[in-house]
Amino acid sequence: MATTKNPSYFSNLKTPAANKAYDTGINIFDAVSKGVGKISTPGPTQQELEKQRNEEIVAKNLESAPQVDFSMFPDLPQSMRDKIMELVKNKGAERGYMTHMQKNSGDTDFIGKSELTQQIGMNEDLIKNHIPNQLKKLQAKFEGFNEDANNDMVSAMMSSEDKAFISNIVSGNIIPDLDENGNMSFNGMTIDELPGVELTNYEAGSAMLQNFTSAYDNGVLLSENQQALSRTNFKQSLGKFSDNDLLSTGFEDVMSLGTPLLNEADYQDQINALRGNDPVAKLQAKKDLKLAIENAYMDKLNQQAQDGFDFKQSKNNPSVIPVDVEGGINTWHADTIAGGGTPTYQDWRLEIGKYQGKQGTPWEDGFELASRSTEGSEGGNVYMQGDKEISNDELMKIFGTTQAKFNNLNGKQQEQLFIKNKISFSQKESVAGKDEVYIIPKKMVNSTQTNKFSTGFKIDPSLNKDEILRIIKAKL
Repeated sequence: MATTKNPSYFSNLKTPAANKAYDTGINIFDAVSKGVGKISTPGPTQQELEKQRNEEIVAKNLESAPQVDFSMFPDLPQSMRDKIMELVKNKGAERGYMTHMQKNSGDTDFIGKSELTQQIGMNEDLIKNHIPNQLKKLQAKFEGFNEDANNDMVSAMMSSEDKAFISNIVSGNIIPDLDENGNMSFNGMTIDELPGVELTNYEAGSAMLQNFTSAYDNGVLLSENQQALSRTNFKQSLGKFSDNDLLSTGFEDVMSLGTPLLNEADYQDQINALRGNDPVAKLQAKKDLKLAIENAYMDKLNQQAQDGFDFKQSKNNPSVIPVDVEGGINTWHADTIAGGGTPTYQDWRLEIGKYQGKQGTPWEDGFELASRSTEGSEGGNVYMQGDKEISNDELMKIFGTTQAKFNNLNGKQQEQLFIKNKISFSQKESVAGKDEVYIIPKKMVNSTQTNKFSTGFKIDPSLNKDEILRIIKAKL
């Protein structure tokens, strides 16, 4: 049986590579053969240990560095936040390093410690106060801009270039520049230098509209003293306006009435001067615009008072359309006779339709003629289009209207429809008996026969002018 050799546990170490294991410079084979008991790999040097310890201290200090509380600025664009964090991280690392240096300064190095303490404080103030304060200022300046612009709250008098610039800032399309001291700027402009948001002056519009409404509702013309007081109060309001408030009040429809107080094209020189850099021209332009807005406001205020007064009078007094009803009817009647005939039923119907009765009464919509026979069959008009007789419903279709709307037209308007569509008409003969003619309120034309004639006045079927005139005058 073959004898097994004793194994050599170091056979693999008898190579040049193995003899220089770990590249330490120790010949392991020689060392073992000479009886060295234990071999260990050398650890880090004292310098390496010191460096590692310092890095751990700096990392710990960095973790404890102050941070910007971005939760206070929920609308801050991510691009702007990332830009700020670059500086915050650098300043935090710098603070961590200086904190470590401060702790390891000599006990008697008072100047060095003082300088480090000051620099650490400045870094902390930049992160905790300076940057957040700038963000607060930016937020106060532009908060809600895109929403206001979308809701047409931003003034039309504001520069379109400024609108686009601000929109790009709040949308994160323009990333701010930050210097070493944390000062923020956009395209070279500090936050204080950025253009402000100019809103439509609806507040002034609301105040003016309230005054106009009160003037109308009072129904009283303004006395000289009242006008002077109103002008003085308005002057004081204008004096508090910014330049854009002034422009918005004058040239935008701040009262939602459809038109502004002033026409922008008439004051372009003043607008340009107000936006310019010449202080003298700017002062004069502001003075001119204030006066123009003031006068336009007073004109509208007096007009509202006049309109309210007229409306109040129309409710308390007879209608004045026309004022000389007797002269109007007499002249019309004489002209008709002179033209070669006696006014017909339809002639009278059109003439008295020009007049309206006292407001608040059944006659306020005007007068209408109606007839009925003594046998109960109601008389009326026969309408002809060429040789064809048409019904009242067909007549309304030709006119493109309804009976109710047609009845609300005045006599002249109705007459024009007959002429335009070449419609002739004549009085329909009653089946039996004698026609009875009534003057009734126009609003009762489509009522039942009983109600219709009970509200009217029966007149001579010959259409006596004096009798008709007396009835109409009594209801005016």
